[in-house]
Amino acid sequence: MNTRSLTFFTLDAIKGNYLKWHLNAVKEKIESQTTAEDREDLTKLLKHSTGSTVFYRKYNSRSIDDFPVINKNTVRKAPETFLSSQFSKRKLHRMVTSGSTGTPFETFQDANKRLRSTADTIYFANLAGYDLGQPLYYLKIWSELNKKSKLTQWVQNIHPVDVLHLDNKKIESLLKELKNKKSTKHILGYSSALEKVAKFLEEKNISMHECKVGSIISMSEALDDVTKDTLHERLGVVPCSRYSNIENGIIAQQTPTSGSTFLVNIASYYVEIFGLNENRHAKPGELGRIVVTDLYNYGMPLIRYDTGDLGVISVDKSGGIDRTKLTRVEGRKLDTLLDTKGNIISSYIIYKNMWKYTEIDQYQLIQEGPRNYTFKINVHNGFSREVQLRNEFLSYLGADADFNIEYVNEIPLLNSGKRRKVVNNYLKSKKASQ
Repeated sequence: MNTRSLTFFTLDAIKGNYLKWHLNAVKEKIESQTTAEDREDLTKLLKHSTGSTVFYRKYNSRSIDDFPVINKNTVRKAPETFLSSQFSKRKLHRMVTSGSTGTPFETFQDANKRLRSTADTIYFANLAGYDLGQPLYYLKIWSELNKKSKLTQWVQNIHPVDVLHLDNKKIESLLKELKNKKSTKHILGYSSALEKVAKFLEEKNISMHECKVGSIISMSEALDDVTKDTLHERLGVVPCSRYSNIENGIIAQQTPTSGSTFLVNIASYYVEIFGLNENRHAKPGELGRIVVTDLYNYGMPLIRYDTGDLGVISVDKSGGIDRTKLTRVEGRKLDTLLDTKGNIISSYIIYKNMWKYTEIDQYQLIQEGPRNYTFKINVHNGFSREVQLRNEFLSYLGADADFNIEYVNEIPLLNSGKRRKVVNNYLKSKKASQ
């Protein structure tokens, strides 16, 4: 245990060891894989919610199956009805995200939930190879609203790297700093930023195994396989993707040995997969909506909350322990693609096949209509394979697709740090007209 970590837990001990209790509970429940159905956590949450919130009062049941699936719009319509009468709103922590739509979404968390989230962060970071207090290079959008003071940066050993205008010069400076710092260091950042770092390393043929990177964790969206393999090859460590959101916390994360599979945080959440267009549980192996029940936010309970993301859940029974996993995590349901016959096309097909077009720096595929698609690309040194690219996507989307390639100077980051590679304006317009 390093000095910063020792200080951190000493302060927690003075306050009553509340964080240590949560950390031990997270470790025990994930490693024993005791599911929420078998524990008191879920029953207590349901009882609390029906007894102290206006929205859940009418669902006076001990079974989660009797509760409705909700989403951001449900909460936005009547946010006060989700607040527990047992807490003063003034003492709750406000969480705000613009998400991928640009529409602000506000939730609140109580102090115990905040402790739980901290424990989740420590535990899952440790699974990836990071120990609290070690140097952490944090690649995200840093603004006046979220930047940390110099003292906080020193105490937490965080080295902020602003990715809003992350160019080759900044990447070169970052790599130089990583190389010059002798101790083991760690990287946490937006997938879009890590993708840029991987491209730079590949183009310059740079390997930095000697610079002692202990872990790499991506957030906002899963790393594609090519970026993941490149970072592993060039920096000598297997990157892990984290699946989380602002309103809940860490829902699942990969480990260095889990491949593309995510270990579900069953210690703090009850995760279900529902059908794409109906409120029924998806069949085993079926792609569906990720629906999360936060077991520890009593200040503003969110039961069966549709995250807007898609995934496939499974239970790994190897080693004598049933481990709940997400074998796939995809982006927002409204940004899934449809082919010209109306069938869903997995975004993984796109990510998987773009690796060969190394001359493309950024890309974004937009569906504008039932058979209309625009493929935006950002290239610096020209692109001579339009025909190959078009034919490849016609094979996915349909021979009758109207597929247009548009050259742009930049595909901007969202406030969430994501650079959306797939956008479905057609689905959004259909939903808006309903």
